[in-house]
Amino acid sequence: MNREVTKGMWDQFRRVHGVTLRAIQRIPADKLNAVPVPPLKSVKDLVVHMYEYAPALAAGVGKGKLEQSDLPAGADKIQTVADLEKWCRAQFDKADAAVQKLSDAQLQAMVPTFWGPTMPGFILLCVVYDEHIHHRGQFYTFLRLLGVEPPFIWGFEQNEKQYQ
Repeated sequence: MNREVTKGMWDQFRRVHGVTLRAIQRIPADKLNAVPVPPLKSVKDLVVHMYEYAPALAAGVGKGKLEQSDLPAGADKIQTVADLEKWCRAQFDKADAAVQKLSDAQLQAMVPTFWGPTMPGFILLCVVYDEHIHHRGQFYTFLRLLGVEPPFIWGFEQNEKQYQ
């Protein structure tokens, strides 16, 4: 995978992120810390998990290694749905900035990870996308269990302009 292919994949992730933001906005204020399916994560913790790896993996590809200390801080300060949305936007923006700087060589280079395997940089960007999509399905189930209809999964045209 090269920068050109990565750009197409990342643009699709940008659209997916826009839909996810609209889903986050639908979380009832009093259900942010709800655990719809014990013993799984709370709604907030699940959404944080969806976003915490994006900037870490993108930056790790850029520096040639991924360390646990690369995971973002600040999730413990999230108290409201608005805080969560703001935090998720910031994580996406950090990831986006890091991805825009990646070279073909960095995308092809092998990157050691703190959880074990060493993978090509472009595969780590695929992990960002796969992990987000996997957990977004779980998040949509959580929303439905809370009585909330999530946004249409491919409703990109309803996203904010920068995420269409």
